[in-house]
Amino acid sequence: MLYRILFLLFSVTFLSACGGGGGVQATTYPNISLSTSTSSVAENSGTTVTLTVTASKTSDEDIIVTLSTSGVATDGTDYSSVNNSSLTISAGLTTATKTFTITDDSTYEGNETITVAISTVSGGSATENGTQSKTITITENESAPTITLASSTSSVAENSGTTVTLTATASQVADEDITVTLSTSGSATDGTDYSSVGSTTITISAGGTTGTKTFTPTDDSTYEGSETAIVAISSVSGASATESGTQSVTITITENESAPTVSIATSAESVYDNGSSLTITATSTQASDEVITVVIETSGTATEGVDYGNVSDIIIAAGATTGTATFNPTADTVNEGDETATISISSVSGADSSTSGTTSVNIIINEYALNTGTQLTYNSSNATTLAATNEFGDFNDGAVSIQNPLEVINAHKAYGYGLTGSGETIAILDSGFYNSHDEFNNKTIIK
Repeated sequence: MLYRILFLLFSVTFLSACGGGGGVQATTYPNISLSTSTSSVAENSGTTVTLTVTASKTSDEDIIVTLSTSGVATDGTDYSSVNNSSLTISAGLTTATKTFTITDDSTYEGNETITVAISTVSGGSATENGTQSKTITITENESAPTITLASSTSSVAENSGTTVTLTATASQVADEDITVTLSTSGSATDGTDYSSVGSTTITISAGGTTGTKTFTPTDDSTYEGSETAIVAISSVSGASATESGTQSVTITITENESAPTVSIATSAESVYDNGSSLTITATSTQASDEVITVVIETSGTATEGVDYGNVSDIIIAAGATTGTATFNPTADTVNEGDETATISISSVSGADSSTSGTTSVNIIINEYALNTGTQLTYNSSNATTLAATNEFGDFNDGAVSIQNPLEVINAHKAYGYGLTGSGETIAILDSGFYNSHDEFNNKTIIK
């Protein structure tokens, strides 16, 4: 009987605990969520940010919540340390808090984010409520860097060997490298008149405010005049940096060579009117990087375009020191006597050139009267004199009884008419040639 009473009491107690006979009720455990006092905070505000972990119900034991951090901002540097810190929700309570502050530095970093999450939960059989994380944005109070460009000098001698330093300066320290790309222009040629600068870069390292690039002028032997190298900023990247307005520096490379001076010369001072062309040469004292134009003018008793062909202006090409024009005498049938053509430099231009030395030459155009159909004047005395010379007589090799061949062809009479053969080239085909003959004195023999 006693056992029945005890069983009945146990049954009543059990049913009462289960809600009056409605079935067994499942046990629930605390779920943990995370919240923050703000989603945005200025770097220099001094604001304290509060992180709160909340349990969905109380527990009879402490609940420990461990936090982790990620994001652009650096834990322990951009804000006081949060990563791996723990919050304890004491038994019987539902919340716990953690505070941190933002670090106000002088480095531009741009807006940065802190992402705080729950990494682990322990105690009271509590679990994270899904995936809990909060993002706080630290707004930057420094201005983004602006970049200026400067040069160590505004003028450098071509042959000085001086190194020119270009400096890019940021207005603000940044947390990442800033890359400044350069471009060049000006009358000086990048990579030729100075070591290459165009498309090269200057790096301003993170934490710094300056970066440099050096170059040197090239000392050559060509006259170019003073030239300018203009260096500008073509682009800026990194740390949200920008060019401060339009930045460029101009460096003048001063010339050490003297400006060219020009003179002229002729390949011969006289020519028969039916003779070969002569060469007029203009010579510059100095090679230059520009064409030098030598303007020619003519004068004298001979007439350009009639007694000789038109003489062109002379071009001395860039990098060269000479240029030429042709003087071409005109063979005619009119006996005009000897005439003079004066070829002069009228002006020069290009490469800052000027004239010096010989600026005009005279060319005598000898009349070749035999071609003119005009009666020549005969001088019998000249003919007799030539016939009496040893040169004339020896031509017969002493054979008195044999008529001198020169007399047969009347060579001495041609001489009497002024036809001396001077300046003419002849060909003699013979064997046993006597090179030491008086006739060949002061003459060139080509064998």
